[in-house]
Amino acid sequence: MRNRARKWMNRRTILFQMTIIISLIILPIYAVIAGYSYRTRESYVRQGTENVEHILELYMQVLDDRIVSADEYLIREADDNLYAVQLKNAATEKDAGLSPYFFWQDLYARVRNSVEADAYFFWQTRIDSSQLASKKNWSALRATLLDEVQEVVREDKTYKWQICELVGEKWLVHILPTTKDFICGSLINLSDIEKQIQEQLSEELAGEVRFQENAESGKNQVSGASKKSGCYLTAEISRKVFLSQTPAQSRLLSFLLLVYVLAVPILLYVVYIKMLLPTRRINEAMRRLEENDRDFRIQEEGENQEATQMIHRFNAMADQLDHLKIQVYEQELEKQEIEAINLRLQVNPHFILNCLNTIFSLTKTGNLENTRRFTKYLANYLRFTLWHTSGMVNLMDEMKGVEDYLEIQKIRYPNAFTYLNYIFEEAENARIPSLLIINFVENVVKHALTLEEEVEIIVVACVVEERLRITVCDTGNGMEPELLEQLQKGEIVENETGKHIGLWNCRRRLDLMYGEDCTFHITSQPGEGTQIFIEIPMEVQDESFDR
Repeated sequence: MRNRARKWMNRRTILFQMTIIISLIILPIYAVIAGYSYRTRESYVRQGTENVEHILELYMQVLDDRIVSADEYLIREADDNLYAVQLKNAATEKDAGLSPYFFWQDLYARVRNSVEADAYFFWQTRIDSSQLASKKNWSALRATLLDEVQEVVREDKTYKWQICELVGEKWLVHILPTTKDFICGSLINLSDIEKQIQEQLSEELAGEVRFQENAESGKNQVSGASKKSGCYLTAEISRKVFLSQTPAQSRLLSFLLLVYVLAVPILLYVVYIKMLLPTRRINEAMRRLEENDRDFRIQEEGENQEATQMIHRFNAMADQLDHLKIQVYEQELEKQEIEAINLRLQVNPHFILNCLNTIFSLTKTGNLENTRRFTKYLANYLRFTLWHTSGMVNLMDEMKGVEDYLEIQKIRYPNAFTYLNYIFEEAENARIPSLLIINFVENVVKHALTLEEEVEIIVVACVVEERLRITVCDTGNGMEPELLEQLQKGEIVENETGKHIGLWNCRRRLDLMYGEDCTFHITSQPGEGTQIFIEIPMEVQDESFDR
């Protein structure tokens, strides 16, 4: 009897029922259609994508060859051309004579008879003599183009190939400072190249071809990179064009689709009876629960085993709702209390008074340089701590606050400690709880500094298996074993002024924010220093964080 009941219950499960229906009606048809169609379409799309990518790579290779030729020619002319040498050494317009004109003639002959660059320019800043030699189609805009190029020269100090918008077109510009007063450079018109590719691949592309300084990745995007300039050529392909070239298997697909259409109503009817009706009952119960009808419960009888289990769990969830609301409310109050404690810690009146006394002493002794530095670091530190008492901050902003705080303490306690930080590149954009590291570093300054020898403070941040690992170490006084044990357990530590809230506050904040997904560990020996190890989930900011 028990075996029969178990067998009957198994047959009532949605998994069993849907498996039988899909296996007998839908799954073979769908598998054949989907498998054949997918392989065919993806094959043609892949071939078309590879062709477009190969074309882009060829264009970028030609662009690299042009860049190399342009650089070689310009460097050679700047060193060997008699007019260029005379122009570089000219102190006045009289010294330069006609050399600007003849040098421009040489550049114009080069740009007219070669393909490596669309324009060359030079600028002798001492006598403010500049010229631009361009192809014929840019002669009318030569003066405007030269003015905009000079603006790029004033702003750019990297002297690398870069993409610039000039006279409404996109250009690749290279600035070559041969001397302090003589600058020359090359220009390649990228808009013309984009138009050429757009015309050649007009059928295969779904969007514009773009030169840009950063690579873009996407499902329908292909790109090629320039090894010489570092720019990228990105194009968005049209899958419709490639898919239109696939062979049609009309008879097979028509037959399979007809069977599929006949099977769909049957499947929909079964899904409605076995799944939608129980779901509607649960949805109605949730609506009544939202309307604060907390006493409403669903009768625990469902059309199948899964529905019965869902109804049972819904009723259990409703029973726990009041308890959970109270618990969440208490946790929120605790978070607010901790944030308030965190704010009081940062705006410590004793710290402010000590800083004011230090400023007074520095001013009284006439140490104006240290007074200026101290005031700047104090203002930066207070601005950061007052603006970031809660929430998340960028790791590098937090480290800037740490450095401001330690610079203040270095002026107050000369030669009392040294500070090093090692922030790995992959951790620079991490987001951490505000004032986390500052609290640990302040704890070192308050409790770990000694009068006998210089204390070393080290902060390290790195990413290990998509988790942010932060370490704060010092070589100061260390902790007594009893105090260390209490902090490891997360217990509140009492001292002569009440709660020892520095480390405990940080520990509790991490527990409330991350729960079991956070690792917090302290090691310490009396007289040998303290090491704090934290590991939290890696969170990265989506865009630049403005302090």
